[in-house]
Amino acid sequence: MITVVSVSTISWQQFVKGIQELTGKSPTRILDKYSLDLHNPFSALVVLQSLKTPLYNPWSDSFDDEILQHLSITIATDVSYTIAEDIYTLNSHLKITHVTLDRASCLLIMSGTLLDWKNVIPYMLKRNQTIEVRMVFSEVYTLFKNTDFRNLWSGYKIETEEGCLIMRLK
Repeated sequence: MITVVSVSTISWQQFVKGIQELTGKSPTRILDKYSLDLHNPFSALVVLQSLKTPLYNPWSDSFDDEILQHLSITIATDVSYTIAEDIYTLNSHLKITHVTLDRASCLLIMSGTLLDWKNVIPYMLKRNQTIEVRMVFSEVYTLFKNTDFRNLWSGYKIETEEGCLIMRLK
């Protein structure tokens, strides 16, 4: 089971105040336009992107990679030590730590920016990864897919094989 432990982003109060002082305009107007919740982490990225790209549409346009660095997400899952070692060895983007649960399993804690997650998920869902690693990252991908961040992997084709996902470029 995958659990989101934390999501951190910019300080809304400081951000809105600073942008209003610099531009004289409210940076959150785009949230009203698209009926987005001010407290949703997705909204923070929409506001940042709209400052850079004035005609930005969050439902059809992609985020620039630099914008994705402004949101960090930490996820925890319980896995066997073997799977934890595989993930640790294959990973080059996320910060990974673990807590021992018993002799056979651990709580794997993975942290990274949204850009890190965007890059690591397709790699971990390649056909040549072990089925166990793909099963863990199938759950991680599904977690993101069920949020407003589902469009991050729109350039990939998703297939199912052996009960887990495989991701490849379209």
